[in-house]
Amino acid sequence: MGRKGYLAVVLDKQSHLELSKLANPEHVKIHAHHSTLQFGVDEDDVQLLNRMVIMKTRWKYEDVDCVAITIQYDDEEVTASCDNKYAHITISCGEGVKPFRSHKMIEEAKEVIPIGEVSLIGIVKFVPFDPQPVEYQEQLRRAATREKPVESCCGGIPLVNGKCPSCGDRL
Repeated sequence: MGRKGYLAVVLDKQSHLELSKLANPEHVKIHAHHSTLQFGVDEDDVQLLNRMVIMKTRWKYEDVDCVAITIQYDDEEVTASCDNKYAHITISCGEGVKPFRSHKMIEEAKEVIPIGEVSLIGIVKFVPFDPQPVEYQEQLRRAATREKPVESCCGGIPLVNGKCPSCGDRL
């Protein structure tokens, strides 16, 4: 039995940086790096790995706790494999707010914000649940806000000790 984790479309660096601009400046955590397809899957059971996917932005949802956008995949197999009711990307979250808060926010939205159709590019990856070092979140925030150049992989995910925590590549 393989490692547990989630299957996601991990954005390339340019798409990640573009979406990071939509973050609420008061939120302490900037995500904007992937769209989850399946959560809690076994690494040995995943399909569609390394498939390139183009996504189109649809709507922006925002409240005091969270910012997210809905998207549309260009690939029918990827669309069919998405377990979420609404395909989306969590952009940013406030202190103590988990990214899955975006599900409820989108579901209960009273207002949506049009953001135009922007093409995003990503690759289907398996992301293990292995614990990430505390400094990882700070590096991700720096990479997204461009405070200082940070070496990254898989759509802007910062390297930890020279290794990508998403795909395991050493750069």
